[in-house]
Amino acid sequence: MEPKTPSLLIRRRSVHYLQPLHIPPYDKSEPVRHISIRNLDIVYNKQLVIDEGCELFNNFIVEQVQKNAKENLLEVLTIIPQGYKHLKWAKDAASLRIMANKLLATCDRKKIKEDATKMDADISKDQYIRKLENLLQDGEITANKILLLFFFCSDAAVHALPLSWERFSQIFQWSILFISEHVCLFVYDTGGWSKAFPASMKTSNSQVWLASAGFIFIILCSFIRRKNV
Repeated sequence: MEPKTPSLLIRRRSVHYLQPLHIPPYDKSEPVRHISIRNLDIVYNKQLVIDEGCELFNNFIVEQVQKNAKENLLEVLTIIPQGYKHLKWAKDAASLRIMANKLLATCDRKKIKEDATKMDADISKDQYIRKLENLLQDGEITANKILLLFFFCSDAAVHALPLSWERFSQIFQWSILFISEHVCLFVYDTGGWSKAFPASMKTSNSQVWLASAGFIFIILCSFIRRKNV
């Protein structure tokens, strides 16, 4: 005698007993960018562009503090996050640094540094934001303008560091706010940081690993100093 098939299996074999597949409607409120990296499509949304921009600036300002500041260095290394969540972001950072180094000897770079160091120590948030807005005026926003803005923000923060730790923190927070709300929106419309800084596509893997090793070294030094305090 042939075994009887359980009624549950009979029901599951019939399409009439299966619930129809429900696919939620596509949310068009937040457009996305698809960037092909080594044949892998990565959905690049606005928040990712903002996150990368903040990480780029965080590491940029830490480098500037290390080169130019002698006071409160440990506090800066402790409070400002360093390193990158993704290798691609580290590659963009290495490219950004290469382009920034080309600006070091230019008149624009020297003027930016003079303006930042001459800035009123009691400048308000609105006044500071207006200064940053002025740096992006006069034509379209370019990679050089963004780099000069990064330099101005880091110069202003480094200049404030020996005067007041609270002032340094204010300058840093105002800079991050402006970069995330204004610069990153432009970069997003451009197609991402790799598109805003085309040279990043030509950055070698050795430069990426060199930059990453530098950030790891910074973190290790910070840990050792805190342990010895």
